[in-house]
Amino acid sequence: MLLGRYRGARLTTSGVLCLLVLCTWASAAAASAESPPKVTISHPSDGAVVHNSTVEVAGVIAVAPVDGPGKDPTATLNGRRLRVSVRGSVKYDFEGKVGLAKGANELTVEADDGEGGQSSASVTVTYRPVRATRSQCVDDRRGDSSDRLTHMDIVRACALRRGARVVFKITTAKPPPNVHDGFGNPAAPCFEIPRTSGGGPGPAPLQSCGDAKLRGYTQHFWPTVPFSIAGRTSTWKVPLKYLPKRKFKWRAYVGDGYRYADKAPQKGFLTFIVKAS
Repeated sequence: MLLGRYRGARLTTSGVLCLLVLCTWASAAAASAESPPKVTISHPSDGAVVHNSTVEVAGVIAVAPVDGPGKDPTATLNGRRLRVSVRGSVKYDFEGKVGLAKGANELTVEADDGEGGQSSASVTVTYRPVRATRSQCVDDRRGDSSDRLTHMDIVRACALRRGARVVFKITTAKPPPNVHDGFGNPAAPCFEIPRTSGGGPGPAPLQSCGDAKLRGYTQHFWPTVPFSIAGRTSTWKVPLKYLPKRKFKWRAYVGDGYRYADKAPQKGFLTFIVKAS
């Protein structure tokens, strides 16, 4: 059609190039109009419930192929520009972070392929803030310990927030026996924080018994914390600087050699929230 307009006219080389450019542009614009970019949000999932006030948003933009060099697409998240990077010839990754309000939040990613094509995708994310733990206790059945050495039987374990410390209190059915190990440490129940919950910098679980040391904190440093036994209750006062900043899992136990003779809770761990979100 464009060439028909110039039939009988003398075309220069530059004129032909201009016509080709116009045709290419018209073809790309038509392709974009017929096949707008496809936006896929891979994270977070629609309907997700989160407990942090911000969330990472990521996904993919797929654009229609064009003849000749095309423009890179752009994307926005709720009106704010997202970072877009090339994945392949017609696919682009996007990512960004957005703050959330309490309750349901609609997150909309809008993409523009630079050739006139536009599209969007949305997900809804619910933000439920988590309150910091002040007091956390678990009761354990009396008489379920298999400890053959000290005969300690856990009946209750607590973790309490006290200022800049978390106080662990473990109560046994009877007072711990008045015996000591070869280093002079009294017999006492123990608590542990697994590394899977982010419990400090070392590779091993964080544990403490009558030695009052946070064993496993690092390979070469086991901090000593205030420890006492009063009747049936053993108490450790652990500064927050030795604990994960946001949350950690924990449980009480009685050790008999290299095995657990009693645990509280018996299955799994309790989750202690250090910092509200």
